Amino acid sequence: MAGIASQLPALVGVLVGAGASYLTTAATERARWKRQADTRWDERRAAVYADFGHSVIRCVTLARRIAADRGLRGYPHPLTVEEGRLELTMARAEQGVCWESVLLLGASEAIQAGRLWHRTAWQLERIALGEVDGHLEAVLAEAGHHRRAFYEAAREDLGVAGMLPEVGEAGL
Repeated sequence: MAGIASQLPALVGVLVGAGASYLTTAATERARWKRQADTRWDERRAAVYADFGHSVIRCVTLARRIAADRGLRGYPHPLTVEEGRLELTMARAEQGVCWESVLLLGASEAIQAGRLWHRTAWQLERIALGEVDGHLEAVLAEAGHHRRAFYEAAREDLGVAGMLPEVGEAGL
């Protein structure tokens, strides 16, 4: 019995060491898994933000082309209202799909900024199509402001450092 009692501290030391080793390994693996998961979600959110941005810019560009055909403003490659309406319908459908992804994965600030940008782009489309009266230049400037706010919120969410460069009118 005295032999076992003398080995007890060594046995307890082995058990404590094994337990500590297990807990350390488990915590390390859990942290590594979380980092990898966070990276995957960051990559997905970045793609979602970019896809939504492209879809809004496409709608703004189409509106500007329609406005050019109606003589409201100069812009390359004008589109008639009839052609533009069809293209806008398809572009809005794409934008709706992109928007759902932003709602699912985006930060609340990016969602709010994206909603304002989308509404301004839609107002621009309605002016270009002649559905409502409005000052095209003012709405273009507002669209640029909301575009910048959206990308600033998205960059904040993704932890992208640095200043967003200045953009032209309507953010294009």
